[in-house]
Amino acid sequence: MKKIITGIIITAAFLFGTPATAALIEDLPSDTYISANGIDWTWASKWGTGSAAAPEAPTFHEGWRYATTSELDYLFENLVNLFLNGGNPIESTAYWNDVGQTGVNTGDLSNGYIMSGPNLMSYGNGLMCTGTTPCDTFYVRDGESIPAPAPLALLGLGLAALGFSRKRNA
Repeated sequence: MKKIITGIIITAAFLFGTPATAALIEDLPSDTYISANGIDWTWASKWGTGSAAAPEAPTFHEGWRYATTSELDYLFENLVNLFLNGGNPIESTAYWNDVGQTGVNTGDLSNGYIMSGPNLMSYGNGLMCTGTTPCDTFYVRDGESIPAPAPLALLGLGLAALGFSRKRNA
């Protein structure tokens, strides 16, 4: 009986202890970024990466990187309203900046002033991000999914082992 209970506990530990997504960084709460198009997006700073008050590089947190120009296009075309969140912006500046440099500039995002490293975007107005027209910084990371069948395979293996051990003992 002890073997059966031990087998069930081990199987349950494997089944419920395996996260569905391995891309999450523990110190960056899930309400500070948006997952879309297979990528996690975070609004890292109200300052551009080239300014004196620039945020930490994306590699400051494991797995993050600079967005490409096409990724910034996707961000501006699809995610602006999600990040603006009806006046309560979804942002992670506290994880990329000094304490005195937190918060974001919703006007910059609304006007298309966004960047990630050397990739500067300024949509619809013909201006580029400069010292007088600063950009807000966005970082991305690729989502890494663990296949869902793995926990089910572990459960099946555990149940088969229980059945085999029970049959052998009988």
